Amino acid sequence: MQDLSTGSLLLSLALIIGLSILCGMYGLRGLWKFLRNLKFAIALIAAICLFTLLGSLLIQDRPPSSYMQTYGPEWGGLIVFFGFDDVFHTFWFNGILLVLCCSILSCASQRFRFTLNNLGFLITHTGLLLIGVGAFVTGVFGLSGRMILNEGGCSSVFYQPEGDRMNPSSLPFSLMCERFWLDHYDSGNGALIVFRPDGQYEQHVTADPGTRVFSMVYDATVTVLDVFPDYHPDGNNPAATRSEKWRNPAIRVQVERNGTSGETVLSYLDPNPHGNAQTRDILMQYSREPQFLHVKSYNSRINLIEDGKVVGGKRVIVNDPLRYRGYAFYQSDWDKDRESYTILEVKKDPGDEIFYVGGVLVMAGVIWIFYVKPFLRGRKS
Repeated sequence: MQDLSTGSLLLSLALIIGLSILCGMYGLRGLWKFLRNLKFAIALIAAICLFTLLGSLLIQDRPPSSYMQTYGPEWGGLIVFFGFDDVFHTFWFNGILLVLCCSILSCASQRFRFTLNNLGFLITHTGLLLIGVGAFVTGVFGLSGRMILNEGGCSSVFYQPEGDRMNPSSLPFSLMCERFWLDHYDSGNGALIVFRPDGQYEQHVTADPGTRVFSMVYDATVTVLDVFPDYHPDGNNPAATRSEKWRNPAIRVQVERNGTSGETVLSYLDPNPHGNAQTRDILMQYSREPQFLHVKSYNSRINLIEDGKVVGGKRVIVNDPLRYRGYAFYQSDWDKDRESYTILEVKKDPGDEIFYVGGVLVMAGVIWIFYVKPFLRGRKS
C-alpha cells in the first residue's frame, strides 16, 4: 500500500466522512439497503473506471521529479499530491473498491436463492464480487520494484520507489543473470554520425564494415573499415578487440577528402563529435544509442537460486516474465553503454488468481442468463 500523501489522505478522509454521513442518515441497516441503489453502484463503477483510465494513461511508480519535468510543476504537483502517480495502491482507490464489493454483496444478498432461474444472477454477481476482491487484495498487498543484475551476478535485493528514493527490499530467494544479449533487426553495430562544422547534425549511416557515406558539406567520403565490440589496442595490434561483448565499442574509419586520406578510431564512450588531422577536420561521432541500434528484443537468461541450488530459470524477454512463488520478473531495461547488466521489473500481485476466477464466473453467468436460461425456457414451453 502506498504511503499517504497529503492529497491522498484528504481523498481517503473524504471517502470515510461520506460513508459516515450515509451511516448517520440511514443507520447501519439502512446503509446496507442504500448500497443496493443502482445509481450509487453506477457512480462507484464510473469512478473506478475513471481512475483506472487515469492510472493507465499516467506512467506509474516514477519519482515525483519526473512528473514535474513531464507535466510541469502545476500538473505534476497535483498528480503527486493526490497520489495519481500510484493510483492502484492508494487508500482511497482501494476504499472505493471495497465499497463496491459491499454494494455487490448487498445486492446479491437480496436475491440469494439457489434456484435454476436465479443461478445466472448469483454466478454473475459472485464473479463481480471476486473481481473487486482480487483488485483490492492486489492494491493492498501487492508490490512492485526494480532489480539490477550484472551479467554473471547473483542477488536477492530489489528496489521499491518511495518518492525520489528507491528503498531496498529482499526476496526470499535469489536470481542470477547467466547471460544478457540483444537481438537486432540488422547488424546492431550502431551508427556513424556526421555533423556540420557548426556541430549540427548532417546525416548518419549504419556502422557496418564497408559502409560508405558522402558528405556534401565537406565534399568528402567516409568509409567504415572495422567495428570493435571491446576495443583494446596493443603495441603489435592497434585494432584489437578483447571480446565480442560490447564493453568498449569503437569503429575505424577512413576519410577521403581533397585527394588525401586518413584513418582514425571513433569510440562510443567519447560522447563529443570531434575532428582532427586524421579525419580531415570532419566532425564525426560513433553512436550506439537505442534509436540507432534497431533493437528487436533484449533477453536475459535468469536462474532461480534457493538454498544454494538452482531450482529453475528461463529466458526472460518483454511480456514473457519469469514467475516463481507469487513473484513475476519482467524484462524492463538494460545497460545501454556496456550491456553489462539487465534491469528487471519485480511484481507481486496476490489478487490475480481471485481476479481471473471472477472474470470466468462473470462470463459463465452472462452465458447462462442470455443463452442457457432462454434455451431451457424454450424447451420447457
